[in-house]
Amino acid sequence: MNLAAPRRTIIDYLERKGVAIPRPPLMNSRLDLTTPDPGYFGPDSASWKIHSSRTATLGGVRAVLMQSLLPEVMDGFVKHSAYRSDPWGRLIRTAEYIGVTTFGTRAEAEAAGQQVRKVHQHLGLDDEAMLIWVHIGFVSSLLDVYERTTRKVDSELRDQYLREQVIAAGLVGIDPQKVPSTYEQMTSYLAQMAPKLHATKEAKSAFRFLLAPPLRGAFLFTPARAYWGSVVWISFLALPRDWRVKLAGEFFAGLPRLVDLQTNLRIGLFEKAYGRLPSILQKGPHIRAAEARLGLGGTDFLYLTTNPRVGDLVSNG
Repeated sequence: MNLAAPRRTIIDYLERKGVAIPRPPLMNSRLDLTTPDPGYFGPDSASWKIHSSRTATLGGVRAVLMQSLLPEVMDGFVKHSAYRSDPWGRLIRTAEYIGVTTFGTRAEAEAAGQQVRKVHQHLGLDDEAMLIWVHIGFVSSLLDVYERTTRKVDSELRDQYLREQVIAAGLVGIDPQKVPSTYEQMTSYLAQMAPKLHATKEAKSAFRFLLAPPLRGAFLFTPARAYWGSVVWISFLALPRDWRVKLAGEFFAGLPRLVDLQTNLRIGLFEKAYGRLPSILQKGPHIRAAEARLGLGGTDFLYLTTNPRVGDLVSNG
């Protein structure tokens, strides 16, 4: 049942009667809903298609696990990230950044990128080699899960996506000339990085923590822990076998072909389950804001979502 229309009607009625309807003092109040700017990518881009996929969350978690296999990056996570003290906030801020840079206007994307660069410089995390690994971890993971979801390999879409994401890499200060911009270049880069990858004690600990992060309040009485654990486990299984061995050992790595079949099945079930959620929950506020801005959708989501401010995206790690 779609409650957006009746909710909007009730809000209109109460406001006409002079009732002050509170608006959350959050990021939605700053989302650009009027500038007809599709941003750096636009609705027809590969980035929109892949980042708005129902399984994009799995790709995002796979990326975190992959990124942790470079010891220098994992060391930065441990020293400067609030993933243990504020795991959900850290996750939301990362998702918010991706939402802004993918679906926001160019001005919004550039502001978010500038904020990230300032934080990286302040913390000494602006090493370009590490930033490239983090970038490739993200794009390769989103692409892998998307292709498992669609059950097909589209070489043209692959290269289009990687070319587009060179722009995203530039927003955080990476020299675009150094970023793999084709699938062949990315595959070569990953092969070069393979000898440097290692699951440190901290990386293994972070993986275990991600499987069962702390829950508070009402979430303790919901299936949230089981749901999140399944998200992390499916994301882990989507990694190449060698990387699964590094993180969890031979026993949990499984047989490659069998694990791939099981993982693809689980991803398909995840997508179907996600599709049964209320429509208001199937798209993030940034996608809905972009649709409203470009005349592709409404703005009822403003009354049903809460998100951090742009300025807080990465300032808390």
